[in-house]
Amino acid sequence: MNIKKIMGLLGLWVCVFMWIGYTPAFGQIDVNQIGLAVVQITVYVGDDAVSTGSGTLVTRTGMIFTNWHVVDGGDDFEIALLEDVNELPVPRYYASLLNTFEDIDFAVLQIDRNLRGRAIDKETLDLPFIPLGLDPVSRGDSVTVFGYPGIGGGFLVVTNGSITTIQNGRVNGVSTPVIYQTNAELAPGNSGGAAVNSKGELIGIPFYVSSENRTGGRLGEIIPITLIAQVIENEVNQIERNTTSNTNTVTGGIDVDCGRGIMIDDGIEVTIVQMRSGFTYTVTVIGLNGFSPLLGIITEFGTTSCVNTPAAPANFAVSLPSTGEVTNMTNSIQYSFSQDTGQNMADMRLIVGGMNGTFGEFLLILEGMAFNEFDGKGDPIAVGATPRLLNSNVPMSVYMIGIANALDPYFFLYDRDNPDNPGISCDDAGVTNLCFPGSFSLVGSYITRANQTRLSADRYDAMMSIPFSSLTNLDKSKTIPLIFLMASSNYASYGHYIFALHASSR
Repeated sequence: MNIKKIMGLLGLWVCVFMWIGYTPAFGQIDVNQIGLAVVQITVYVGDDAVSTGSGTLVTRTGMIFTNWHVVDGGDDFEIALLEDVNELPVPRYYASLLNTFEDIDFAVLQIDRNLRGRAIDKETLDLPFIPLGLDPVSRGDSVTVFGYPGIGGGFLVVTNGSITTIQNGRVNGVSTPVIYQTNAELAPGNSGGAAVNSKGELIGIPFYVSSENRTGGRLGEIIPITLIAQVIENEVNQIERNTTSNTNTVTGGIDVDCGRGIMIDDGIEVTIVQMRSGFTYTVTVIGLNGFSPLLGIITEFGTTSCVNTPAAPANFAVSLPSTGEVTNMTNSIQYSFSQDTGQNMADMRLIVGGMNGTFGEFLLILEGMAFNEFDGKGDPIAVGATPRLLNSNVPMSVYMIGIANALDPYFFLYDRDNPDNPGISCDDAGVTNLCFPGSFSLVGSYITRANQTRLSADRYDAMMSIPFSSLTNLDKSKTIPLIFLMASSNYASYGHYIFALHASSR
């Protein structure tokens, strides 16, 4: 580790511990006052807003604690603060990534610019913050969780509960808590927020929800502040977590409560990033090899709907290299949806899973997509490669088939480490030097459109197939966010296209 990074770490903790000493006497905590220190983070890749999450101000000078998975892959971070706890947060600043600690899913941001991009002297800031709580935590202690889960519609959400479980691991050979579990309700978007004790001190960062399929039991998981302090202060690189003997269970994905006792467990997520208002898309999901799919549609602001009907028409058929010809629509869904959140642009999340904890192979076809001159490097579509998908023997295949004759499809997998170098890409499917090796010619392939016409693919369309099962050095225990930028060859043409994803959650 170079001296600059060491000095940066030391400077970080000098700043933090200066503020630990200041602990207000909250008594019964003031929820509204604490809520002012919990921020909403919008993650940008280039000029595109790709995701949102929560963060917590821990100094008056704008230092923010959050999760690594909230900021992973982002180029810049817009910070929205509350002016009124009953209103939506208001964008006020931009922040830069100060440090990441991937092994414990933790990251630090620092507010350093205003909304115009002009540098800010952090010492001039006087922001609300939550002091750190480094005293021991016990089972049964009360905990209040703050954050911006999608289910809250963009508003601050506060839930209460207790510490139900403390899981020890070993840090530098010493046994220490590495996870708290709580029955306080958590949901996607809570990640990076605040878990606060009865004194109003920050005791941890929420980061995950564990669920049990048979009973529907759920416990939220929290990274202890005491662990964060040890890791940063001692620059610990290895955390040993105590595990059970059941090491072959593969879990992880998106859980969706569809109501009426119906759940999607460990679903695979496809996100249409910043869908335009008023546009209508049609999604068709075809279950393969006997799998009966269930589809959840979640807006950026938490509105959720689940559908398993109507089925695709009987004459709907598809033939692609990875699926072969599929004509049986018994296990299928075809559904049209609009971006009607009231915002000009908003993310729309499609969650594919099975009913009551079932898993299987499927093909998702998305119509209504277009690449135009306003899309920059490409029209972004994000796919969450879950542990089930990563450990499946079915390769994940992505297709871009042009509808307009003028469009010559080209897409690439965005690499956060080399954003200007699309190393994994496809122009003309099946041409080795123009596509990722897992690609086959689409000549002779076709997809039936929602208007019952058959769209034939040609040699200019694009396809890549990624055999995760053969990538032995890949960590397949966590969901990997993959962002595909859908564009055209040499950015020389525009038009509508069909996006298709063939994957399996077995």
